[in-house]
Amino acid sequence: MKNSIIVKTTKPIFKDTLDVLEDLYKPFIGEDAKMLYLFLEHIATSVQVFDIEELSNLELNSESFLFSRRKLEAIGAITTYLNDDQMLIVLNGIKTNKKFFDDPYLKKLLKSSVSKEKYSELNEKYNIKLDLTGYEDISSKFNDEFSIDIEKNGDTKVKVKNNIKTNFNKKEFLKYIKENSQFGDNFFSSSELKKIESDCALYDISEKNMAEIVIDCSDYEKEVGKRIDFEKVYERISKIVKYNKLVIKKTNSKVMINSQTELANKINEYESTSPRAFLKKKQNGIEPVGADLNLIRQLSERMGLSNGVINCLLDYCLEHNDFSLNESYVLKVAGTLVRAKITNALDCYNRLNKKVTKPVKNPQKTYVNDYLSTSNQPITYGFMTVNQSSSNSSNEEDDEEFILPFGD
Repeated sequence: MKNSIIVKTTKPIFKDTLDVLEDLYKPFIGEDAKMLYLFLEHIATSVQVFDIEELSNLELNSESFLFSRRKLEAIGAITTYLNDDQMLIVLNGIKTNKKFFDDPYLKKLLKSSVSKEKYSELNEKYNIKLDLTGYEDISSKFNDEFSIDIEKNGDTKVKVKNNIKTNFNKKEFLKYIKENSQFGDNFFSSSELKKIESDCALYDISEKNMAEIVIDCSDYEKEVGKRIDFEKVYERISKIVKYNKLVIKKTNSKVMINSQTELANKINEYESTSPRAFLKKKQNGIEPVGADLNLIRQLSERMGLSNGVINCLLDYCLEHNDFSLNESYVLKVAGTLVRAKITNALDCYNRLNKKVTKPVKNPQKTYVNDYLSTSNQPITYGFMTVNQSSSNSSNEEDDEEFILPFGD
């Protein structure tokens, strides 16, 4: 066997390794194994190779090296590989603090190797436990910030959700809740409030109206995070929208493009209007039916599309499918937008109308205020080109090219 040994690490080096090894591991792995691990850690972060003779500096002979190495392997701190007489040692890292005490075997090894008093001392020092009495865990869950989509071929895609930016006034909503029910500030979880905010933006509902719906659809007896029946909330929204009894929340539209061209106005409308209000306008003031509201909900919750993208998509599908919102058709087109990572109405419009160009070097990350003008010439901005034609329809041949890749 060659005398040189390669050492690599798969974990960041813990700055307090020495203390943890001394207090938690040394009682059952011994001084030699502790020193060997520290030596390997030094090698892994510097030269990444050493000669077996260097172990004499640690006062380790070949037998001590073997026994110490095997102890470190047994507790998972290192893994040793051999290939063509070349040894490779990989540092996997040691468990620290609470993770050490969460491991039943390591904990028992330590407990059997030190006195009862010493174990209690170490447990108090490293196994830090927080008193969370009276606190609610408001941390975001994985599904709050990321979405998981299963493609037709079985592949799983994980992507960051496009959180809807709204003018939702949480204080106003909670104030109305407290004034008109027995529910207090801590009645709802943070995830429920996020869902409420999303629905207000999606269906263009005021805080007052949403508060009334939520009060009627909540159960005080259930635990925090499960008190609102969102299926009932959605049913109430659908029924009220059907009879047009909701007071529409008036919001200040955020103008994203400083231009009066037809395309600029169209993009601004997509970005500043809720999907429900957008459909209502397209239908000459007639409220969307329940099936259309459900489709909007799928586009937002299941597909993770923003309001601006949803509006642009709906407009496109209405124009290219005989003014009908066929669910299968809409979801197929939505799938291409998701795969293309479309996050705003302008990108969506360019994608659907085939005006996307190849990326250019050093794109400027600014608002689109500066890049639409009254000129009829195509304008390149960052990573796309916008053709300022007043028509946004494509011919039958273009439409066929767009739909065929999806299959039946």
